[in-house]
Amino acid sequence: MNFQEYLPTVVKRAKPFDDATQAKHGCLGMLTELGELADNIKRNLVKGIPLDLINGQEEIGDFIWYLTLWAHTQGFAGWELDTYANESAKVGATPVDEVLLLGALAAALFVPEVHRDDNETMLKMVFGSLNGLIFRFEGNLPAILFANDAKLEKRHGGSFNAEGSTNRDTVAERAILEKSLRDHPSTNS
Repeated sequence: MNFQEYLPTVVKRAKPFDDATQAKHGCLGMLTELGELADNIKRNLVKGIPLDLINGQEEIGDFIWYLTLWAHTQGFAGWELDTYANESAKVGATPVDEVLLLGALAAALFVPEVHRDDNETMLKMVFGSLNGLIFRFEGNLPAILFANDAKLEKRHGGSFNAEGSTNRDTVAERAILEKSLRDHPSTNS
């Protein structure tokens, strides 16, 4: 899956808001997902618990969902996101550095006065950190987009569903993630 395919599913499944509110929703969502990803990394760093690779890829996928939602409110098209994702080399920092950088960038995207050129630069930096984290969690972007979309299809169906958002079947969602990440063609190539 690429962003040209992914962006329309994000827009369909997002709770409807005006663009200004949706942009804030996207930024706050990115920060929330980074917190969940940071917890996975912290357990590894502090307690020596192996990284939960499936959970890491899930949280990266959720972060990307909110990033895509934000980008849509700023007028970015799917093909532009595909370009930024493919052109951005992974950052060679530690997972801790990458999560902290992503947090700072997500917070900076929250500033409404930022010009499109600045947003393009920040998006490229975001994708550089994301590519580093995807590598560290042994994933790949097309599979993560596909798995995240499959999980959200289970939760919401074709469009936003408040009931599905509130009453999640996390066991079934984990099974969908594992199968989607394992069976995606880009994983086996």
